[in-house]
Amino acid sequence: MTIAWPKVIPVLISIAIIILVAILSDSLPMVAAITATAPMTFPLSMWVVYASTGNDREVLASYTQSMMVGLGATLGFAIGVWIATRYRLGLWVTLGIGYTAWGVTLAIIFGLRRVIGF
Repeated sequence: MTIAWPKVIPVLISIAIIILVAILSDSLPMVAAITATAPMTFPLSMWVVYASTGNDREVLASYTQSMMVGLGATLGFAIGVWIATRYRLGLWVTLGIGYTAWGVTLAIIFGLRRVIGF
């Protein structure tokens, strides 16, 4: 069996980042939050796509354009959980609100894309 390192390495890096955030969360919560929101999955997923398509730059360009849609929805998630935490709601309710905001934002983005043609 051969290990597909271009696909395994991003997963290992992600695990290391999660461990780093867990370690930093007690002593340096701001650094942990910034690390958790830093653009890490973006380049890691680009690496997987680039490597798995034989370095096809057209596919990578299309993939990164699609990522813009996801970024808008992620912003909707972040705003939703921020508002929920301001109301001191529980974790599961907060996450539910965040994912609902993510889905609504995504639907709005797709609706706008149909209307605008982007």
